[in-house]
Amino acid sequence: MRLKSARVLQATVWLVPLCTAVLVAALYSTSLDLDSLKKRIQALYGVSEDQLAGLSLEMPGGWKIPANAVLQRPEHHHPLPPKYAVASTGTAMIFAHIGNGTIEGTARFFQTLFVLLNDSNRDVSGTLELYDNDGKPLTLTINGVSGSSFPFTIKSGQSQRFTTSGTGPVQQGWAHVHSDQPLAGTASFGITDAEKRVYTDVGVAESSLGTNFTLFADTLGNANTGIAGVNPSDTDTITLLFQLLNAAGVVVATDQRQLGPRAHVAFFLDELFKSVSGITEFEGTVLITSAKPFAGITLRSLGDQLTSLPMVPPAPAGSARDRLIFPHVADGVAGGFKIATSAILFNNTTERATGKVEFINSDGTPMSVTIGGQTASSFDFALNPKAVRRLVTSGASGAAKVGWARVIMDKPMSGTAIFHLFDTSDRLLSEVGVNAAVLRKNFNIIADTLGFFNTGIATANPSEENLTSNVNFYLYDKNGTFVSAANRSLKALEKQAFFLTDLFPNVPGIAEFDGRLNIIGSEFVAPLALRQVNEKTTSTPTLARLYGFAPTSTFTPLELAAGTSPAVEWLIHQNERDLSLEKIKITAPDLGLQTSEVSVGRQIAQGYFALGTNSRIFVLYATAKGSIDFNFIVPAKNSFSTAGTGKITGTPTGGLTIEMTLTGKSPMTYVGDDSDFHFFLNPGIIVAPASGKQVTVTTELTSVSYKSQEDVRVVRRATEQLNFTTVDSSKAVLSRIAPLFPGPGGILELTGSNFGNSPVAVFTPKGGSPVQVTPFSSAAGTMSVTVPDGFSEGAIQVNNGGGVGNSHSARSLFSPTFSFETASRTGGAETAFSFTIKQPVEQFVLQDFSVTLFQIERALSGLAAGTVVGGGKMQQSSTVEFDLKVESSAADKLVLQVVQKGLSSPRANLNIEKLPGDAPGILMTYVPSSTPSAPVLLDSPLEFTFNFTGFPLKLPSAGNLFLAGASLRSGPTDPRSSEVLDVSRVVQVNTQ
Repeated sequence: MRLKSARVLQATVWLVPLCTAVLVAALYSTSLDLDSLKKRIQALYGVSEDQLAGLSLEMPGGWKIPANAVLQRPEHHHPLPPKYAVASTGTAMIFAHIGNGTIEGTARFFQTLFVLLNDSNRDVSGTLELYDNDGKPLTLTINGVSGSSFPFTIKSGQSQRFTTSGTGPVQQGWAHVHSDQPLAGTASFGITDAEKRVYTDVGVAESSLGTNFTLFADTLGNANTGIAGVNPSDTDTITLLFQLLNAAGVVVATDQRQLGPRAHVAFFLDELFKSVSGITEFEGTVLITSAKPFAGITLRSLGDQLTSLPMVPPAPAGSARDRLIFPHVADGVAGGFKIATSAILFNNTTERATGKVEFINSDGTPMSVTIGGQTASSFDFALNPKAVRRLVTSGASGAAKVGWARVIMDKPMSGTAIFHLFDTSDRLLSEVGVNAAVLRKNFNIIADTLGFFNTGIATANPSEENLTSNVNFYLYDKNGTFVSAANRSLKALEKQAFFLTDLFPNVPGIAEFDGRLNIIGSEFVAPLALRQVNEKTTSTPTLARLYGFAPTSTFTPLELAAGTSPAVEWLIHQNERDLSLEKIKITAPDLGLQTSEVSVGRQIAQGYFALGTNSRIFVLYATAKGSIDFNFIVPAKNSFSTAGTGKITGTPTGGLTIEMTLTGKSPMTYVGDDSDFHFFLNPGIIVAPASGKQVTVTTELTSVSYKSQEDVRVVRRATEQLNFTTVDSSKAVLSRIAPLFPGPGGILELTGSNFGNSPVAVFTPKGGSPVQVTPFSSAAGTMSVTVPDGFSEGAIQVNNGGGVGNSHSARSLFSPTFSFETASRTGGAETAFSFTIKQPVEQFVLQDFSVTLFQIERALSGLAAGTVVGGGKMQQSSTVEFDLKVESSAADKLVLQVVQKGLSSPRANLNIEKLPGDAPGILMTYVPSSTPSAPVLLDSPLEFTFNFTGFPLKLPSAGNLFLAGASLRSGPTDPRSSEVLDVSRVVQVNTQ
């Protein structure tokens, strides 16, 4: 009888109690009442009560589940968005190292195992290709067949294994998987013998493609670091530059290797840098760069033990990543074993980084560990650019405890972890390296208990909003057949871990299982999977679901009257995904392009992107005239970055084409949250047909794997119709409004034709009744009106006396608001007063403002310099707050200083002066500081509140009105923008 490894691992690594027995159907515990169980199963599988007939499986309480209706696997994919057609361009996976053959002088041999998983909704055909170091086909025996190329077909939901024989001399190389639809996969390579004893086993995910990777490198003790690199190109030669950096981030040596097409190279650290003094007792990093994409893998050798340490790419440009999550840590002594965890932090940015590492027990409470002689649950760190730090728990802090860890940091660093298992003589028995977790709601794990193996799963809920994640586990066999399901609930900051055999103890054949586990959480969780064989542990990667669909795009002119030149609203939405957006192409042969008003540097569009809860504005600037070339500019802290490029071509009579290519720095390259591009092309660029006509608009979106821009996955195309209509010749034609985003109280210019002699503007708020506004100035084809209060979104029309004409859609996305209050309204008395200015969350910012109080008297004499007469606050977000102080700086001048909380230097000033001339009144002018971090650069809601308490202010005589007026300006954070929105507001105050 063989000894399964579950109990060994349970005692040493996971350290969790035995799971409660699962029901026959492995759905939920018997603590649920029958009605609740029925409702949860109905919700889980989307079945009606009628479908709960035809019973077959007995449940507690005498209720039965219909196997044909309920026990179905959930959908493998999201449905295709409406209107879109599919055209896949295929996918590729790279495994940057494989090994095979008998080790000379021993009975042991290397083997490599590939597991390919198709969880898409289509059958997949492809080829597994093997290459040697020189890029030539590598002939091996896999599944009893000899060759270098192995075609396969994997049906929807199935997985397949490809195992090298281990026979013949030792050979190495790499593997390339091509397929016509998305695939997921893992590889593992290990050393075994004829008795199937496992001496080492290393599980890895497919290798990422990139031009810049950092890896942890050490040769301390009996450790050594192995590095493998691959040039996947069929035609190009690449040069890999290797830089050896010490722990402080200082380069101590460099080397380079040239790789021809499909070539592979592998060596140990002390071979690559053998001339470096002290290389046999070294700790630091290796930075590998190339002008062209390459793939790689890192192996860490300790005697006969091998483990894989991930190569980490730099954070994407503009990344706001401030957390790293390690879903499993263990420390202490249990069952005669000593367990320790290493957390390795890479500052692969160009700035100094600070932060802290927090260890958390499985129940969410702080977990004390000893690192470097210090016992605590939180450890601060500071790392210079390119530096690395390893924090190793002692493993000797008493009875073993398990939990998870998070790294909170001020720069988007990267990290890995290593779990170490020692015997009582401190002899290393096993170790496994893992990357920081990617937060997921829906993912797969290759699940097997074949031979001596068992699969362990850990999930941590990192929520800081006290959100509970209900996690469902769906078990499928290798044929894609649904086997069973289980459920666990994870409270905020809680972690749970268990083995496959514990999660599904009643599933027949679970002790020799081959398949996958699909895990779906109601909230994001941080997952980790480990594969255990006796006392040895290896990683088995978590795999993103391969939905294989691209974003949706909605291209909507704000005006559908023939002969107009409307603004266009363009919304691109990307769901949670495994794909990212690379290219967009929109063609509309019957729409035209007008470039006469376009000059180099002119802003042609503005808008915002939203990634989850993070939102930022962007602007598009023309870089050429004629055809419109533009750059996609995203404001970043203290700077601006180019996230993409594009071109608009066409003539005034037709042939409109809009193309945009993202550079990899765009928000759509992030994986995890939903994201939106929402932007507006200015009026005067797109030209509608001269007469009423149905216009065909075709949208093509090209998506790529999040792994690499080189791996194009899917193209989606959609065609829709826009109906441009001819306005009745007796009605007014509204061609353009300016500014594009009118706000209540703002001045709006309307341009068109057939306005007549006495036109009025008609504003119809969304869900409201029309409001007629008489223009304060008008001429042939133009009029100026004040936007009425309460209008934030809706339709604008012109009535020329013969009825309203066409409708123009409008919204006030970016306008701030102003309010004024007095504490006393007794005429002739001094009073306290306050005013509040708010800038909404939409992505333009409050640039500057002035506030005028008319018919107000104030005495300036007698104020000593430095006298505080008021104060307040400015709130930029829940975490960024500014203190406000109003003090006299001279006998007739007051200055309000805006100081960020915790700092001393002002970020902005508000100058308070008397109105010029003899008219009573006060003028307050907001002057932003030139400091780059001034609050003029915002991407979150802003609220100014000023309270004047000791201010020498006298109101007019009782019963008289006085006015509080504000001129507010909003615009994008880029000061080059021409789209500044002026909003004037007036508040009347009666002194009675």
